[in-house]
This record gives sequence, structure tokens and C-alpha cells, in this order.
Amino acid sequence: MREEELKAKGVKWDLSCFYSSAKDSAIQKTIKDAEKRTDDFVKKFKTKIESKTLTAGFLKEAVETYEGLYNTILKPMFYSSLLFAGDCLNQEYQDFYQRMQTILANFSAKTTFFELEITGIQDGLFKKLLKDDSLSSYRHWLEKVRVFKPYLLSEKEEQVIIKKDLAGKEAFVRLFDEYTSSFSFDLEVAGKKKTLTGPEIRSLFQSPDRKTRKKAVMIYYAKYKENSLVLKAILNDIIKDHSIDCEMRKYPDPILPTHLSNEVTREIIDTMMDVVQKNYGIVKEYYKVKAKLLKLNKLAGYDLRAPVGKTPKRRTWGEAKKMIIETFSSFDKEFGESARLFFDKKWIDAEVRKGKRGGAFCAGTSPDLHPFILASYMGNMSDIYTVTHELGHGIHDLFAGREQSLLNYHPPLVMAETASVFAEMILTDRLLKELTSKDEKIFVLTHSLEDIFGTAFRQTMYTLFELDIHKMGKEKQMSANEFSKLWIKRRDEMYGDSVDFTEEQEYFWSIVPHFIHTRFYCYAYSFAELFVLALYQEYRKGRSAFIPKYKNLLFKGGSDKVTDVAKELGFDITRRDFWQGGFDFISSLLNELKGIV
Repeated sequence: MREEELKAKGVKWDLSCFYSSAKDSAIQKTIKDAEKRTDDFVKKFKTKIESKTLTAGFLKEAVETYEGLYNTILKPMFYSSLLFAGDCLNQEYQDFYQRMQTILANFSAKTTFFELEITGIQDGLFKKLLKDDSLSSYRHWLEKVRVFKPYLLSEKEEQVIIKKDLAGKEAFVRLFDEYTSSFSFDLEVAGKKKTLTGPEIRSLFQSPDRKTRKKAVMIYYAKYKENSLVLKAILNDIIKDHSIDCEMRKYPDPILPTHLSNEVTREIIDTMMDVVQKNYGIVKEYYKVKAKLLKLNKLAGYDLRAPVGKTPKRRTWGEAKKMIIETFSSFDKEFGESARLFFDKKWIDAEVRKGKRGGAFCAGTSPDLHPFILASYMGNMSDIYTVTHELGHGIHDLFAGREQSLLNYHPPLVMAETASVFAEMILTDRLLKELTSKDEKIFVLTHSLEDIFGTAFRQTMYTLFELDIHKMGKEKQMSANEFSKLWIKRRDEMYGDSVDFTEEQEYFWSIVPHFIHTRFYCYAYSFAELFVLALYQEYRKGRSAFIPKYKNLLFKGGSDKVTDVAKELGFDITRRDFWQGGFDFISSLLNELKGIV
């Protein structure tokens, strides 16, 4: 089997649905049209929304006009971001992406009055307007806008913040992506010296050969250690920028803006994270079991992703496609057909190449623009899980786009990870049913448990670390050593004495893109994992009754409150026992593994 097939050589997304190239004259036409319509929007609606005589009809017209404008400007913005993600080192794409960020910022600055005026509508009048059926589809969005009322500034101040972000946090995000995408790693593999990309060397973390794993881990983290001067400066500036923003807006703590965006209370997330920490013992127990399975006295940091049992053979992109589509189809025919679209219509970029943004994502921007997936496929089972995860996002985007318009399309982060994590669960289900070998079942169970740990446990640990660095970083410029000390503290709370990490792994904090891209994103993964474990148990009780409810959840997109969505499914996310239920299930998986062993 050729290595090119295993690395999905030539599997690139087809972006011709946008424009012919970054220099297409149609892009400028789109921008000019959006600019003219934006000016017309300002003339027609500015100062009119706060009026005491505001009617539901006029407000609906304003919201629909705003939504249409936003949808127009998103098309070239989305296109530029995908080009940049596919090749962060391409100067033309860098320039195009930065130019589109500037244009989007100008649009946001001109229209910032709109949400400010929505928050300025008198409470009595606002309640009256929401009762009007003509605003029913926008009711939730309007309520979400007003949640931020206590923390908004004047129009001029909001405009200044939007503009300064271009040379502030947005610039540091671009720098992080460009800089880390340029990294390459030299090491000897099977007697041959090779220069590898990030995805290629990370795939060796799962090598059955311990010496190879160790070498790959040491070289990978050493690269980030060598570049920690730049990486800690980027993270420091991101922290300081957020601190200033919170100070100006009078947020009492740095995580509150994320809670408000996610439509969850501090109490819900604090309860969830406390329950996670109380169950750290499961992680410690598992990794001690894994050490025995690998016939080691104790795991080293480079053994964390070591395969246990019989490693499934690497699969070509074609074989992965067949497995993934069959997995979704066995769950539901409509899911299978939706998954097939991504492969057949070239909505996936899976090729491994230098300059490509690290990690994986599914980008869904608007119901009018279908989602795209980026991954770096190496043929391993973990890569199949990654593509399945992102396709879960993609199906969620397609379903939400059918029922919702732009402003209600995106679910909050805590719900956005639901379909992706659930997709991984049904893949695990399929594999456990099909495999007959004890060693293969051990591999799947350990892989599944480690994915759950990475989502439910480690993402909470990331959030606690992020809270630590925002607290310290508010007061001072932190050194790389200070970041590492806080990282070690939180990491060791989770793993305890079950793993001996290498010195280089103290720099793990510098590789997590979520710390740079989106403040406190990580707890959404923990939320989604535990929410999905509750969903999964409902699924096991009765498939025919579950699937319509699950589809309805996806169709909703971001059109309803998180707590209300949970209640419809019979879940009370304010209760500790809801979150503990997920860990009881995880414990049952661990016991199943121990039973097989």
C-alpha cells in the first residue's frame, strides 16, 4: 500500500462554489454591494430601534436586513479563512485573509449601533414586542443580544475595540497559526532520516514501538520549548487583551463572557467541573491498568497514546470513507446520505502537507454556505475518529441550516460539540459489535476511554489552567517557566502518580490553539462529552424513539436556550447527579475493559 494513499494524497476541498481564486473580480463586487447596503441600513435604522414607538414589523424588517447583510459579507470572509487554513504560509492567502478581516471589522463597526439599540429598548416594550408572532423566529436571538446589556460600552468605544482588535488579538491569532504551521521536525524513522510535518510526527505518538514514540514526543515538544519565547509572548498578549476588555466592560471575572455566550450559568459549569475533578481517580486507575497491559511498571509521558491490544491496520482514504459512511448509515439513513455529501462533493481537505493549519475543524458559517472540513489524514484509527468527529459537526450544520436562518443557526459552544462527540460513540459501537478478537476489542475500548478522558477530563483541566493564567497574567507578563509550573500543577492533579511525564512535555500549554483562538472554549468539550453520554444511554434504551428527538436537537441549531433543550430531553443540567451519571458510565467502560483483560 502506497504511503500517498494512506495520507489522502490529493484529497483537497473544492472551493469553486465561492470564487475562482483570491483575485476573482466577483469578490470586490460582493464587497462593494455589501458596503452600499450597509450604508443604506445605517441610514434607515440608526436611532430608530430605541424609539418608544418601535413596532414588531419595523424591528423584524431591521433584523432581516441586518441578517442579509451579514450573510453577504460572510461569503468572501469564509472563503479567505479556508484558503488561509489550507496554506498558512501562502503570502497571497495571508494578505487576502487579513484584508477580509479588516472589511468584516468595518462592517461590524458601522452596524454596532444595532445591537446596542436592541439592548436600549425599554423592558416593557421589549416584552410586548416578543409576544408578536412575526418575531417568533428571532425571539431567542433578540434575548441573547440583551444578555450582554450590562457590559456594553458606547458606540464609539465599541467601534474602537473592533478596529484595534485587528492589530491586537486577531493579529496574534494569525501569528500563532502562521508560525506553528511553519514548524517541521527532523527524526530518523525505520533507519531513514525524514523531515515531518506536525500531523506526521504526532501520528508517531501512537506507534507500537516505544523507542519511536519516545523519540517523536521528545522532538515534537522540544520544538515548542525552543520557540517558547515567541509562543509565551503571544499567549501573554492574548491574556492581557482579554483582561483589558473585561476591565473596560466591568466583567467580574474573565470566564463570564464565555458563560453568557454559551447561555449557561456559572453555577452549572462550576458544578460540572467540580464533578469532573471529583472523578479524577478514574483517570489514575485507568493509566495504571494501561501500564500493566503494556507490561510496564509505570507509564511515561510518551506512552499516553500507545496502542494497547491489536492495532487495526492502517486504512486508505477510500477504506475510511466506506467505514465512516456505513457507520452513519447504520445509525440513520439520512445521516449516512449527509456524510456521503462531504466526500463526494469534495467538502473535505484531508491531505497532509506543509503549511496547512494544524489540528482539525469543521467550518460552518451560514445556512447558505455548506460546511467544510479540514483534517490531516494519516491512515490511523485515530484519524478515522477525527474525520468522524468533524462529520458529526458537519451533519449538525446541515440539519440546523435546513430549519434556521443565519442568526439562529449556530448553537452555543456547549451544544456545538454534541453531534461530533456522539458520532464518535456510534463509531465505537460499530467497532465493538464487529470485532471478534479480544485484542482488537481491547484496542477499541482503550482508544474510546482515552478519547473520553481527553474530552471530559483533560478539557476541564485545560479550563482550570486557563483560569490560572488569566488570573496571574492580568497582573504581570508571565515567563515560559511560570506557564509550565501552572500547567504541571493542573496536569498532576489529574494524572497523579500514574504517569511520569518528560521535561519537554511541560511545554504542552504552548501547543493548545484554543487558548489563542477562543477564550475558555475548552469546557464546552467536557460539557458535550457528559451530555452525549446521557444521550447515548437514552439511545441504548430505544433507538426508534431516540432518533427523532436527536434530530430535533440538531435542527434547533442555536434557536433555543441550552437549559430548555436539555429539559426537552428529560435532563436537568443544574443537578450534580446528571453530570455524575456520565462518570458512572465511564466507570462501567473501564470495568468492561478490566473484565476482558
